[in-house]
Amino acid sequence: MPNLKGTIISTKMANTVVVSIAYTMRHKKYGKILKRTTRLLAHSELPGLSVGDVVEITQTRPYSKSVYFKVEKKS
Repeated sequence: MPNLKGTIISTKMANTVVVSIAYTMRHKKYGKILKRTTRLLAHSELPGLSVGDVVEITQTRPYSKSVYFKVEKKS
């Protein structure tokens, strides 16, 4: 799976951040372009991450029930 780029929206958990991935899609019937976001939990051991930082995440082994991405680097 390729690296995904998103914005950190929460850092309140220990070693875990919430990353918002924004993308666009076309409506199947009407063809209108829609904006969508996905919130993913990602494991992070990088120091100094804060809300609003743009990071790259990649899929890895499951760290817990809902965490299966890892922060690769800060962009």
